[in-house]
Amino acid sequence: MKKLIILASLCLSLSIQAQFIETNPPTEFALKLNNTRDLAELLKLASVARVDKNHKDLLKIMEKIVELKPTIGVFKYQLAEAYALNDDKTNAFNTLILLQKQGLFFDLAASENFANINTYPVYDYIKENIDANGKHFGAGTEAFNIDKSFSGLLFESLAVDNNSQSFLMGSLRDGSVIKIENDGNITVLVAAANGGVDGPWAAIDLAVDEKNDTLWVASAAISQFGKVNKESSGLAGIFKYKLSTGKLLKSYRLPENKRPSFISSMHLTSQGDLYFIGSIKNVVLKLAKDAEQISLVFTSKEYTNLGHITTDETGNILYVSDSEKG
Repeated sequence: MKKLIILASLCLSLSIQAQFIETNPPTEFALKLNNTRDLAELLKLASVARVDKNHKDLLKIMEKIVELKPTIGVFKYQLAEAYALNDDKTNAFNTLILLQKQGLFFDLAASENFANINTYPVYDYIKENIDANGKHFGAGTEAFNIDKSFSGLLFESLAVDNNSQSFLMGSLRDGSVIKIENDGNITVLVAAANGGVDGPWAAIDLAVDEKNDTLWVASAAISQFGKVNKESSGLAGIFKYKLSTGKLLKSYRLPENKRPSFISSMHLTSQGDLYFIGSIKNVVLKLAKDAEQISLVFTSKEYTNLGHITTDETGNILYVSDSEKG
């Protein structure tokens, strides 16, 4: 009996050793892929794999990228291409269906990477529905034109002044705010910014309060601002103007020791509270009606790409978009 037990143990030991001997050590590529969570590095690896037509490695890389960034549609689309290149039809179709259900549009016909799957009826069905996602609804009409004399000012913000029935546009280049009236006449409401450490600087966003004759301008000393310098770079703040005249009434600068700062979006509630996003620091801030100081509303480690903000009618519920989370 003892001999049988010893023999069985020996066989088991040899079997385990054989498994270890037969197992290939991880390749340099596998180690690099497993050990990195850096998106830029993974995108470089994917680019190399595409050039080398190494479809097997490309698939592994894209699976890792989508694992890290599951809400970014273009990565899922590239994963679908990688599945198709590896002739994995089921996963290619399933991934494309997910994109279609999300309402996203990609020009499948322009990609040669779907050659392994584009002869199947299910591909035609998916393509038809994805193409439908890209169709426009309604028709746009021209509201106004800007004279060529304003070219180069990089107008990035737009608001409506119902008091004067005019459009307002803010410039990144010089921080000015122009007014476009119903008849097409254009005037400068807020003169070009002085810059310096006190601001204002580039006009990032506008919020209009017609009831209180107030224009709020989110401003930041960014590289596109013509007067940015070493002393002012990275500063940001909220600037309050008289809507009817463009006169600067008050400024609320973000603390200098918090630079670099950038305000990406503002929202004015019907109650008169101003909410805005400090995108670099990943915070939502508030300038309450009649308040003298900016206060913190919340910050989040989960949502790291805050973009736009609004509230419900009561002003009590905030809605914030995140470009990565979708």
